[in-house]
Amino acid sequence: MFLVRLRRIHNVRGLIIALAFLLTSSACSTEAQKKRHLERGEEYFGEEQYQEAIIEFLNVIQLDENDRVANQRLGLALYNTGQLGPAFRYLQRAAEFNPNDTEVRVRLATIYRYSGQIEEAREEAGAVLQDDPKNLDALTVFADTASSPGEIEGAMRRLENARSEHEADARFHLARGVLFIRQQEMDEAEAAFQEATDREPDSPAGHLALGTFYLVTNDFTKAATEFDQAAEIAPTRSGTQIRVVDFYRLLGRADDANARLDALVAEAPDFLPAWQRIAGYSFADGDYERSKEALEHVLETTPRNPEALRLLAEVYRETGDRKAADEKFRETISVLQDFVQRRPEQASAHFRLAQMHMRVGEIEQARTSLDTVIEIAPNSPSASILLAELNIRTGRASLAIAPLQDLAQRQPTAITNKLLGQAFLAEKDFEQAVDAFREYVALAPTEAEAYHDLGTSLTALNQTEEAIKQFREALSLDPTYVEPLAMLATLDARQQRLGRAIETVQSQMDQIEPTGRHHFLLGQLYRASNDLDQAEQSFTTAVELQPDLNAAYAQLAAIYSSTNREEEAIAALERGLEHDPENVPVMMLKGMVQHQTANIGAAQSTYEELLGVNPRFAPAANNLAYIYQEQEGMLEKALELAEMARAEAPDNPDIADTLGWILYKRGTYERALGLVKEAAAARPDNAEIHFHVGFVHYRLGEFQDTAEAFSRALELDPNFPLAEEAQTILLELR
Repeated sequence: MFLVRLRRIHNVRGLIIALAFLLTSSACSTEAQKKRHLERGEEYFGEEQYQEAIIEFLNVIQLDENDRVANQRLGLALYNTGQLGPAFRYLQRAAEFNPNDTEVRVRLATIYRYSGQIEEAREEAGAVLQDDPKNLDALTVFADTASSPGEIEGAMRRLENARSEHEADARFHLARGVLFIRQQEMDEAEAAFQEATDREPDSPAGHLALGTFYLVTNDFTKAATEFDQAAEIAPTRSGTQIRVVDFYRLLGRADDANARLDALVAEAPDFLPAWQRIAGYSFADGDYERSKEALEHVLETTPRNPEALRLLAEVYRETGDRKAADEKFRETISVLQDFVQRRPEQASAHFRLAQMHMRVGEIEQARTSLDTVIEIAPNSPSASILLAELNIRTGRASLAIAPLQDLAQRQPTAITNKLLGQAFLAEKDFEQAVDAFREYVALAPTEAEAYHDLGTSLTALNQTEEAIKQFREALSLDPTYVEPLAMLATLDARQQRLGRAIETVQSQMDQIEPTGRHHFLLGQLYRASNDLDQAEQSFTTAVELQPDLNAAYAQLAAIYSSTNREEEAIAALERGLEHDPENVPVMMLKGMVQHQTANIGAAQSTYEELLGVNPRFAPAANNLAYIYQEQEGMLEKALELAEMARAEAPDNPDIADTLGWILYKRGTYERALGLVKEAAAARPDNAEIHFHVGFVHYRLGEFQDTAEAFSRALELDPNFPLAEEAQTILLELR
């Protein structure tokens, strides 16, 4: 027995030794594989065969995701092939492994710059310059992101301090040229860009800079020549190619831009920035299928790319697949939340997360993310602007004013003054609004919206003639712009000149190819003038041109209802819901039409469906509560809905009446009386509400008050639905 046991022990030991050997062999094998892939990757990287290097470094990371060299080299290789999105992830990891890696931090700064995250770009570049004050790449980013006079002067001073080291480098002169433009010293800027091109004629950067300069100075012929040269010189997989495409679009050469993008992805199918531009521009052009195809290419390689996920959600939304859109929006938020957990100090990630929360209507979450951005980067203009926009949108405009005033003083921009004007308008400080909008016009003299906003504020001050001038200027800049045309029509309508308003709108429509919104505006004017036939025709044309214009379906439904064509009204609303199945106002109107035509079951279903979309929509909750309170066994559910509606809209007298009547039915007479009396005070001409007041008094034994309320109800409408019951009780009381 002892021998058997010993043999078993021996076998176990042998097994342990064998397993240890296998594990050691496996580890050795893994290390050997890593070494081979790293060596090959380094060789390819040194020979600038970046695509091959990328494959080798990815192989290393599959074996060991924390390999410092592989993360750094992979990030740089991706960067060098223009794949900035994927590069960003690995460069960030490399920076975490080695915060003193100057090359990595400069590349991160550049990516931030390209993506418009100015504060983060300056932060990274500034960190590099602390250790290496004459690093030309960091100096270039610092110059390119300077905006305030102090920042511009500081960047120029840094460059001058490094002149002796870098004067022979074209990038030095390009950076100076950028700063000269910011200082409005255009001759010096052109000379600097030309100097850069002369020193390195085969550098695409110089031609890009000159092209941009000529674009800014409206010399489009020279601009196009420089961009074409840059495209010919630059490697296929480069940021230069993408910038050239963007400039083609700016120049109105959309066909050239599309052709260039097609050529880029044909030559380099793995060049993700080109696919991303195809996706973005196709979306802007309404070619959603092409946009989706391009995004699928991007997500195949980078499945957690938040920008690609966001745009795919927008594609689904535009094509009517709201469920898929919501899933992708949520996935985008999840990706960004994961990122900010790993990099909580990254202001730009919190900012993008705030944008996404706003996109899906999560206002408080957006506010929290923006507060975090401002805590991390107190001088972030983008966060201040978005937070101000959020406050204005949610009725907290007063909170937006001081930060916007501070920002407008530090960095006066069109958007800052636009929002400041909107905030003052919301607070009814019309004179201050006019001042802000005048500054908006001065900073953006070619933007039609600036003149419209100024005109709106002048209208609020009753400066009608000056307002009309601004609206006309807006239309001269953009003849298709509906809002200033609507304001001109409104000013005529206020003076009972509906005929002139119609002529104004029709005259403008004759000069352009009118949109659905133009016909909608015309329909509103015809309806206001009681020409229902013309109004119906205009609204019908509006939805033919713009099938997703739900306001037009609602107007058609209103016309049909007013002319006892309820079936047509419901059909019009259902057509609108085909394009936007979860449009709450249209769903509400549909339920109301069904309710008014005594189709209670259909109305109940519509209200229930609406509350599935927006569970706290008070009007639907109120109407559904009223339906429920008439059904056996549903009084408690009715009470729950009415209480919720009251919490959401505490000043609504109809909701007060509904809740009061339900409480009366439950025997809670004292509270019921207070609510129905509140409703009657706000709706003194509503016979049914006065009946409710009288009936609660009746149950409380307050017969004099009962008689007064019932008499008032019958006086208002002798034939209201409960009139017979009121008359019976009055006879009984006498």
